[in-house]
Amino acid sequence: ILWIFPWTWALAYIGTAVYVAIAIPTIIIAVWMATIIDFKASDAVPSLCFDSETLIELKDEVVKIKNIKLGSVLRDGSIVKTKFKVDRFSENMYNLDDIIISGSHYVNYKNDWIEVYEHPDAKLIENYDKDILYCINTTNKRIKIKNHVFLDWDDLENTDIIKLKNKGFLNMDDNESSIHNKLEGGFISSTRVLLKNGSSKNFGMLKVGDILKNGSTVLGIVEISPNTIYKYNICYNIFYGRNLISNNIIKPQIQSPQRIMKLYNIVTNTGRFVLNNVEFYDYNANLVKKLDIYENKPKKISNNNI
Repeated sequence: ILWIFPWTWALAYIGTAVYVAIAIPTIIIAVWMATIIDFKASDAVPSLCFDSETLIELKDEVVKIKNIKLGSVLRDGSIVKTKFKVDRFSENMYNLDDIIISGSHYVNYKNDWIEVYEHPDAKLIENYDKDILYCINTTNKRIKIKNHVFLDWDDLENTDIIKLKNKGFLNMDDNESSIHNKLEGGFISSTRVLLKNGSSKNFGMLKVGDILKNGSTVLGIVEISPNTIYKYNICYNIFYGRNLISNNIIKPQIQSPQRIMKLYNIVTNTGRFVLNNVEFYDYNANLVKKLDIYENKPKKISNNNI
């Protein structure tokens, strides 16, 4: 309105300058908030998975990925520390030298990390009808199958390890294998979980598709090979596990050493779940709190890192 009359142009200049100064950062914030809030269910599960019949070469045998055991030693000497069973979400599947794998899984090609669907030898599989896929985490964060090298579930490369060190989550002398002990979190199997239908289950009995009391849907089941577990007192609730992250202040106490064969975690469509009125971050969000694994980072690698 001030621009309509010449005698108010001085005030119009001032008003416009103030408006622009406020509007520009506001627009930037709005755009980023829209990006962050637009987090679809399918975004919660990185599509980094293999067909259940995929053959994995161990040190002394060959097994299907659906049957692989925690602690298995792979052909390259790497050890399986985590196993994932997840919803496919209608992800396109490809055949790469008879390896059936999701199109967005990263594979090394000519010293670059590219998505499988970009590989010149990858062929789209029409009418793939399986709903469940599998993946693993290894101590060297790589999965070697035949002549191909894939990233494991966490989708981390050397630059991410450096970032975790710079942020203080890893020590400077740590390597890829340190991620499992220091950053992966899980619960003991007997931890009780309430479902939306009013029933409850042990954490170790949850299945893909279960709907939890808070409305979160279980999209993935995670099995973790532990070393030690801890006793957590959170809001006067006791939990047993390792590297648990919730919205509340956690006071961990190291429990007497005991043999725990397996820990469990889940991936949900919300990135969270509730146990006894305490909200926890799921397996993926646990790492996201430390490193944004959804950022669009370049996938490049040199021969001596493979």
